[in-house]
Amino acid sequence: MKKAVLFKSLAVFILVLASAQSALAFPIRVTVSGSSQQVVAQACNYYYNGPLYCRVTAYGMLPNGFWINSFTNHYLAPGVCQTAYVYANYPYYFVDGRGTADCNYAY
Repeated sequence: MKKAVLFKSLAVFILVLASAQSALAFPIRVTVSGSSQQVVAQACNYYYNGPLYCRVTAYGMLPNGFWINSFTNHYLAPGVCQTAYVYANYPYYFVDGRGTADCNYAY
């Protein structure tokens, strides 16, 4: 009897853990490049066998400390990249640039 209760408890725990992990977004590697006028953030699906749904965000900081951002939401098939751009127009320019990507499995 104790073994059956323990087995059922363990099965429920594993199911809850698996469903919670599939619902959470996870970060993937982002390549960030740019200049004083633009910041480019790119994330690629090179490491997962299935499609991902990702939000890629590019951030650029102006000299006065304000941040400007831009984002994209897309499905990424294996081997596909997604890019987000943020631009500064004259007389403004960027002094810092960053990028992030949060993804979920699409299936």
